[in-house]
Amino acid sequence: MAQENSREEINFEIIEKIGTLRTSASGWSRELNIIRWNGGNAKFDLRDWSEDHSKCSKGVTLTNPEMRRIVEWLTKRGLEKLASGSEKNGTQSTEAFEEECLTAADF
Repeated sequence: MAQENSREEINFEIIEKIGTLRTSASGWSRELNIIRWNGGNAKFDLRDWSEDHSKCSKGVTLTNPEMRRIVEWLTKRGLEKLASGSEKNGTQSTEAFEEECLTAADF
């Protein structure tokens, strides 16, 4: 299910759509995908896309080791919170954990 497109000499191929974080009223969506830019190695990519993926905003690309490190940080953070007993009865739903992580990351 690869999608190819080019924009001002910048070529990309969406290898895999992982998920959509949100979609605005204008139809643009913030997505996490695996993308190959200009024929390079595939990388994790987080950015906003138009509905037809013909336009995109500036975003962040991460290599596999960088993404692995982020996952490790978030996992460790979750385990530390569980160990400290900060959740009711020592448990917390995935949704609550995700919301807490996002809230902590708001600048």
